[in-house]
Amino acid sequence: MIANKLYKWLARTFVSDVAKNMEREGAAFDLDAGANQAEELPYVLVEDRGADVTIFSFAGMAVLFAGLPAFEFRKLLKHNGTDYNLVFFRDVRRSAYVQRPDGQPGGPAFFQNEVNRIKAQLGSTYNVAIGASAGGAMAFHMARVCNLDLIVSFSPVLCREVYTPWKRQIRHYFDLPKLVSDPQGYMEVVLMTLGALALTRKVERDVKNHPWQNVLQEYLEHKGPRPRAVIFHGATNSPDSLTARQLEHLPEVKVRPVPTGRHNCAAVLKARGEMGPAILDEINEGLALRDQNLQQAQIQRA
Repeated sequence: MIANKLYKWLARTFVSDVAKNMEREGAAFDLDAGANQAEELPYVLVEDRGADVTIFSFAGMAVLFAGLPAFEFRKLLKHNGTDYNLVFFRDVRRSAYVQRPDGQPGGPAFFQNEVNRIKAQLGSTYNVAIGASAGGAMAFHMARVCNLDLIVSFSPVLCREVYTPWKRQIRHYFDLPKLVSDPQGYMEVVLMTLGALALTRKVERDVKNHPWQNVLQEYLEHKGPRPRAVIFHGATNSPDSLTARQLEHLPEVKVRPVPTGRHNCAAVLKARGEMGPAILDEINEGLALRDQNLQQAQIQRA
């Protein structure tokens, strides 16, 4: 109870814009939001437009805002992705997709089957995974296991270890220079650290003997061609920058720092009117590269 009240106060104080928007929309503002109504919530929404490109969007857990996860990017993509099929997933259990929507274990396999089912149903030849934070990690995982073509991620949390080890916790809590120079960025790192610890306790409590997935390691060690990936992240956000640095040496990965210390770099891009065009630019670049590779293959066969 005390931790919940403290979390709410911190979020309302330091990410008040998002907190107010969520409360205005009727979203529960609580660390355990949705626990009693998860089974009643739809976890997937499909908009079949008969297109040859499908975007799979994976929502995060709203950990910064302690609210029910929404179908992220829906409004943005409905206005900017008119030529694409749109598929929206959300983690109604707020367990980083570890649990199935009914609360049972086996979430990754369940959502993998769902992505493959919908992918076959829509029949697109080019498939994109999009996600932010925990949703960004899911985008990386699903693109790899479901053979999607492109990942567009915003501050993906690909492994808990950028937050949870005690030395990193101390570094985040006592980063006083950042508190002075960028209080909002500082508090988002603190809230993410607390959220990562809360998630760890929740999963260990609710899902016995769960083997934690390290999406970063899985991507690095993947045999065969990796799906192309774009990572947007706060340039002065230390956990997100650390994640990006571990992947930026790969030819399949493009790292795009955003001039902010916030974990929620997507909100910064959206406020500038740059988020929709950035997503579309990456998709168009991926399509052009695919067409170029197909042409080269045809020339070689001839």
